[in-house]
Amino acid sequence: MLASWGRPIRIVAPTLFITMTSTRASDGLTNRPPLPTSPLNPQPLETPMHSPLPFPLAALTLMMLSPIAYAGDDMNTPLDVLRREYDKIERFTLPNGMECILKTDQSAPVISVQFWVGCGSMHEEQFLGCGISHAVEHMLFKGTATRAPGDVTREINEAGGAVNAYTSLDRTVYFADLPSANWRTGFDVLSDAVMNASFPEAEWALERNVILREVSMGEDSPERVLNKMLWQNVFRTDPRRHPVIGYTDTFSALTRADLVTYFQRHYTSDNMALVIVGDMDSARVHEYITTALSAMKRRPRMPVSLPVEPPQVSPRFARVQGNYEIGRLAAAWPGVTLHHPDAAALDILTYIAGQGRSSRLYRSLVEDRKLVDSISSWSYSPGQSGLIGLQATFDAKQEDAAVAAILQEVEYLKSVPFTPQELAKAVRSFMADLLGGLETMNGQASRFGGDLYATGDPRFSEFYFRQVGNVSPDDLLRVAREYLTPSRQTLVLLVPESKASTEPMPLAEVAKPATALTETTLKNGATLIVQERPRLPFVYIAVALQGGVRTESADKNGMTTLMADLLMRGTASRSRDEIAQTIESLGASLNTYAGYNAFGLTGRCLSSDTETVLKLLADCLLNPLFEESEIARQRDLQSAAIRRQAEQPTAMARQQLRALLFPDHPYRFAPEGSLDTVAGISRDDLVAYHRMLTVSGNLAITIFGDISNAEATRLAEAAFASLPSGERPTLTHPPAPPALPARAVKDMPREQAIVMMGFPGVTVYDPQQDVLNVMQTALSGLSSELALEIRDRRGLAYFTGAMQQVGIDPGAFMLYAGTHCNAVAEVESLFVAEIRRLSEQGLREDEINRAKAQLIANHAMRMQDAISVAQECALNACYGIDTNYIFTFPDRIAAVSPEDIRKIAGQLLVAGKQAVSIVLPAAAKVSGE
Repeated sequence: MLASWGRPIRIVAPTLFITMTSTRASDGLTNRPPLPTSPLNPQPLETPMHSPLPFPLAALTLMMLSPIAYAGDDMNTPLDVLRREYDKIERFTLPNGMECILKTDQSAPVISVQFWVGCGSMHEEQFLGCGISHAVEHMLFKGTATRAPGDVTREINEAGGAVNAYTSLDRTVYFADLPSANWRTGFDVLSDAVMNASFPEAEWALERNVILREVSMGEDSPERVLNKMLWQNVFRTDPRRHPVIGYTDTFSALTRADLVTYFQRHYTSDNMALVIVGDMDSARVHEYITTALSAMKRRPRMPVSLPVEPPQVSPRFARVQGNYEIGRLAAAWPGVTLHHPDAAALDILTYIAGQGRSSRLYRSLVEDRKLVDSISSWSYSPGQSGLIGLQATFDAKQEDAAVAAILQEVEYLKSVPFTPQELAKAVRSFMADLLGGLETMNGQASRFGGDLYATGDPRFSEFYFRQVGNVSPDDLLRVAREYLTPSRQTLVLLVPESKASTEPMPLAEVAKPATALTETTLKNGATLIVQERPRLPFVYIAVALQGGVRTESADKNGMTTLMADLLMRGTASRSRDEIAQTIESLGASLNTYAGYNAFGLTGRCLSSDTETVLKLLADCLLNPLFEESEIARQRDLQSAAIRRQAEQPTAMARQQLRALLFPDHPYRFAPEGSLDTVAGISRDDLVAYHRMLTVSGNLAITIFGDISNAEATRLAEAAFASLPSGERPTLTHPPAPPALPARAVKDMPREQAIVMMGFPGVTVYDPQQDVLNVMQTALSGLSSELALEIRDRRGLAYFTGAMQQVGIDPGAFMLYAGTHCNAVAEVESLFVAEIRRLSEQGLREDEINRAKAQLIANHAMRMQDAISVAQECALNACYGIDTNYIFTFPDRIAAVSPEDIRKIAGQLLVAGKQAVSIVLPAAAKVSGE
């Protein structure tokens, strides 16, 4: 089952989202587009622990129950923190059979409302393979008896919220996150949709085309293709072998009557759960939802009969060639059900085997033998039979060696004993992940809902936490030998067409800061910003330095990314393995980032480990070795990432657009660089570049969390004492305006077409950036006029919206859409019409109000994520922007006027001054091209 634990796993049960939210670039300045490619949702797994009492229990339990020092005088264990949070849960069942979970959390003025429905693609019976569960999910946003198409999304957006949904194998979940003052809007709208969806015939005709575009997009994603191959080979009779989205031919045959029949059978009160977490008066909420949901009467419901998968008795193999740049592998073995005694040991086995840089598979295959670019392992233990598996990427020229080495390492898992230290590291990582999932309202609601569906107990994670110490090293060796058997292995490969086929041998926060920021200049001249946030026993650290693509020459493009990745691959006093082991044994995280304008590191740890992690972060930043062997290996990994980007139509369209908009500026480059430029970067280049940028005048440090200002300052002074003094390098890029209009078209062997239109933009210092944020938001999302016209009314695209690239130097404002080749010209003309409307008329008042409400609400939700806030504050300080800039965002957005929007649109979105980038399916041709 999905959506309970907070650790990332790449290939698990397939999950489809109806839409996605935008992500921010690594340097905090580029708003990348919400391109909803319906990815595999990396949902964590629900896995209980039921093993007998082992030898290391005392040591592990002592670690889990040992106190963690808080900023105050009291001492608490992680279990105390967890129990304190879970004690706030209220659970009750309505007379109609619907289960409800409420939890009051006043740490931020935000609330998450979620409806969980107990049907997914595996429950489709006569509609199996049609993707009807996913289709119903889409149509619930298309109106009810009292709400017109588009009202579901519009009302929640106007209340400052965001609404979304996903369909998986065994569930469909609808959720709205919004300001707590508007919780009734979120509840009223979602409850109306799940009770009274009307399935308008005209809307279904349009939405069918949208979903068909989504199916085509899935074929453009190598990861989704690989995942589908794996599940279709692992299962032969189990309905989970079919993709959640269905097949084109069977989906196309669905009618409105089919959707209504399926909806009426499965969307019953006793097959649903309601979860609400946030800043609320739970007594009033309880009373309100009880009255409101009484209109949903209990109906008889026939249970779904699921076929039992016969035991696998021989190895299975599939290999597919296609237009790919790198090789990909996935392997799986039959696992166990959620309630099996071995579920815990299998889960911990995958932690140790392939999660993190210090894991066995990563150390051997990526670091030492250098045969794969990435590898990780996972465990899937649902209510039915589960799986354990792994996935990897590799250079296609090394396919045979990589596959043989992976299978050899799997054999080693069955023969090399597991140490108590490995087990303790996995347990601590689990502990940190579990607590980290409590940071946001949405995360908590997802955890409680997932636990309820998996075990019948929304507090199951608390029980799981107590039981995690029951797994012993002997248990791990036993389950590895019992389950990782050659005869039950399924292996699938996705490789470039040029590689000859060779079948391998079967295996033998809140809107304003909770406490004020304190800014200090350290003795060495670096800037330190501290915020005390004692709710959870974590400390969040971020460092930022100006750099990035903006500081790179044409022949050294990609150097910042390469340098940043090498920071954690060995220092004068620590090897790369020691760095990974230290971080993962503490259940902490440490990551590097690099973008267009900056680079740095971020880290999270338990507050008791702050000194250790801060010293390690500083050592990585100040004293990287840049060993030749590590440079060569990281160069290979970065080249593999470049090849992966070359497989993505959206990435190619963005790259093409940047080249048109920034002809003589480094912003025309990608942060990863090109294969040629990365190959030409030497160790001397990296050392000189690092020395130029890593100086006191170019460093900002933020330390947020369960720590006092005095302690944070003391630790920072000690950790960064050896930082070289110096001023930030001065870089100027005289503006070279692009020759516009401009146009570029590229063919790719993919199913979808991408259309992007861009205009020169502004800098991060420009106060008009807030105006552009409102305009961008108004043009994005399912309720935008752009999406309503292109996606809903005309059915031309699965996704469309606006994005910005904003930096120290002027950036760009862009529109984008994913469509089919025959609709490219029409989509482009609709972009032009929308630009003309904005320039001449501006946005309507309702569009502006909705965009403002969304931005302000999203800001409040973002403030829950302490590491993101710490990173953004560090970046702002690095750029010379006011320390409290992030906290004044709501007031600045509220002050944007309609005239501000019309004025900036007239200045920037000028007809005849646009760049157009188009990526077409191979052999397609746009009219007029």
